[in-house]
Formats: sequence, C-alpha cells, structure tokens
Amino acid sequence: MGNVKLIMNYRNLGKSGIKVSEISLGSWLTYGTSIQQDNAKECIKAAYNSGINYIAENCNLTLSQLALAWILQKKEISSVIIGASRPEQITENVKASGVLLSKETLMDIEAILG
Repeated sequence: MGNVKLIMNYRNLGKSGIKVSEISLGSWLTYGTSIQQDNAKECIKAAYNSGINYIAENCNLTLSQLALAWILQKKEISSVIIGASRPEQITENVKASGVLLSKETLMDIEAILG
C-alpha cells in the first residue's frame, strides 16, 4: 500500500446531528453508494497491513471490541449503534463498553487511521 494515508469518513445519522463513521455504521454494506464494497475492503486491508490486529491482540480484544472501545473514548461520540446478525455478536461487542484504552494505544490507532 506504500504511503497511503487512510481517512475516516463520517456520515450524519439521520437528522440527529450525530456523525458516525461510515464503516462502523455499516453504510458500505447497507447504503452501498457512499463507499463501494471494494473501497471498504481496501480500507480494512490497509488497517490490517498497518497492524491494527496486533493492537487488538495486545489489548486482549477482538477487532470489533477494539473499534468500539476506540470510538466510545472519543469525546465527540456519546453512544455507538452496533449491529449484529447473531446474539453472540452482541454479547461479544458489549464487552467493549467497559474498556479504557491507554493514551499510547489511542495514539497508535489514530496513526493507523490517519
């Protein structure tokens, strides 16, 4: 991927004034037109290639838990809407609600995401 800078895109959540990331909202799957599937896969691949999976492992978290814990610690975010196709996904993801990531970990994640 070279020196590609990843940019996190946000969308308005209806008329609420709340902005959520396109990936965490899942808009690339459900809305289709804002991010094409190939672009979403490239974004996820770039995060993997940059080591996001190692950060999750070092924190003893799954990737989804890391993503949720990270977004929940952002001052401009008051809540996160998660989706699941199986009950065990909800059980797994709610474990992120009590996770406090260190400043170093937050900086590492920001460095990967840009």
